[in-house]
Amino acid sequence: DQAVGGCNDALAQAIGLSDIVGEGFVRVGTLPQPMTTDELAAHIGHSLGDVVRVMGDPSVVIDKVGMCSGAGADEWHEAAAMGAQAFLTGEVKHHIALEASAAGVVMLEAGHHATEEPGIFALANALQNSALVVQCNVRVTTSRVKAYH
Repeated sequence: DQAVGGCNDALAQAIGLSDIVGEGFVRVGTLPQPMTTDELAAHIGHSLGDVVRVMGDPSVVIDKVGMCSGAGADEWHEAAAMGAQAFLTGEVKHHIALEASAAGVVMLEAGHHATEEPGIFALANALQNSALVVQCNVRVTTSRVKAYH
């Protein structure tokens, strides 16, 4: 998750962030243009192909997003300290959502799989294109349950 080019960097790239900063597990980046919470949730849902649950004010205008793929909700404090107004992760416990919301940070929950999948494809690509790769093909296959709503 925290490796350069790993899950969190691939997630930031998948949702179109620029000027990405961070260390350890947390990344913070700038959106292509400011978006309301609802617009951001729709953008992330489209980018990741999954439903995004919003916890916080739906009308807040956001330009910096923090993230930690998978079950990284505990890391929102670090992202907020780096200027993030919203935090994307895979799983958010209720008490964490309330705490972040009270501090003015919108939490976006996109599912564990959806937030880590970009990293899986980045790893496959890195393995396939490695100078050390033996003559083989690296493929990623997924089995996904379709969400109905």
